[in-house]
Amino acid sequence: MKILFIDDEPDILEVVSSYIVEHECHLKSNTKDALEALETFKYDLVIVDFLPRLGTLEILDACQATKTESVIFTGNYELEKLNDCNVILKPNIDVLICFIENLCKVV
Repeated sequence: MKILFIDDEPDILEVVSSYIVEHECHLKSNTKDALEALETFKYDLVIVDFLPRLGTLEILDACQATKTESVIFTGNYELEKLNDCNVILKPNIDVLICFIENLCKVV
């Protein structure tokens, strides 16, 4: 599975990507690079932190336009109940891995 993972914290990018080594994972730390990657490659999943300065809504719009599965991986507990979005709260890496593995069964 090809995954795009966007987070502004390099440590989070490294830790999470180390858990999903069996997948092709592209790491980006800003909106510009993430949107360029979305235009260049076809991803099965986009994992994105929810931060206004990161441009999360712009990234989610691009995912919706390309019908790419997406999940928000965030420490912002207020977002847990967003409608029509997959939200996994940090630091629940195990839940994120289960989400990815379940998606693998569908893709």
